[in-house]
Amino acid sequence: TFPQRPSAPAEPPRMQGGIRYYPPQNFGMVEEDLYRSSTPSGVNFPFLDTLKLKTIIYLSADKPPRKLIGFCSEQKIELVRPQAVISRHSTSTLTTLPEEAVIESLNVMLDGRQYPLLVACQLGRHKTGMVIGCLRKIQSWCLSSIFAEYHRYAGGTRLQNEQFIELFDTDLVNVPTTPPPWFKLMREAQRKILARRKQAVNPSPPALLTGGGGGGREGGGGADYKDAGGGTVPPQIITTTATANATTVITTTPAAPATA
Repeated sequence: TFPQRPSAPAEPPRMQGGIRYYPPQNFGMVEEDLYRSSTPSGVNFPFLDTLKLKTIIYLSADKPPRKLIGFCSEQKIELVRPQAVISRHSTSTLTTLPEEAVIESLNVMLDGRQYPLLVACQLGRHKTGMVIGCLRKIQSWCLSSIFAEYHRYAGGTRLQNEQFIELFDTDLVNVPTTPPPWFKLMREAQRKILARRKQAVNPSPPALLTGGGGGGREGGGGADYKDAGGGTVPPQIITTTATANATTVITTTPAAPATA
């Protein structure tokens, strides 16, 4: 499921205990304790207090507002600004983020010690959307779902950003030893899916049906089964095959005779 994009430029106020809380523009929940938004202003600070943030990743090319710096200092929130944004992007006219800034942001976002965490840029649209899109790629989302979420928040498309997400190499991101809980659950689900696929490709070997009776073979001995007329039926190998229409076909073939 995807978070719904606000229908108005700013989120409506939220009531709690008779107090109005104003989320930042384009605010949304990405994963548990992971949020995205535009650059928070003073009216949004009481709402941010309720999130108990530890980290804010600031992706805009301009310097963070003084009020935001003061709020982070007062609340002991770490304000992270990727070095590539400071050294390169702030002096350029590019509308996209440098790859180094995306990688640095993702490395912070995959560190559970930084949570709860907010990712923000000036309007919470394209730069934030790039980073979240690359995160979704790490989560193995299909591109159509990634771009659908991007468009919900951006209100449109930016081809160079979508191309960046599509070509982004997720192996460049380091997974720390202390990932957030949602990342652990995702990895466990992926392992189960891979195990099921492996089992489907390499099923268990077919069972050998041996005779009953009273002798020296597994299942009670006796080399053969008795048929309805009193004759003997040689041991059979039973193979089951699942077809495309979900039916199961059972076939039997004579087993090789046992050697003395």
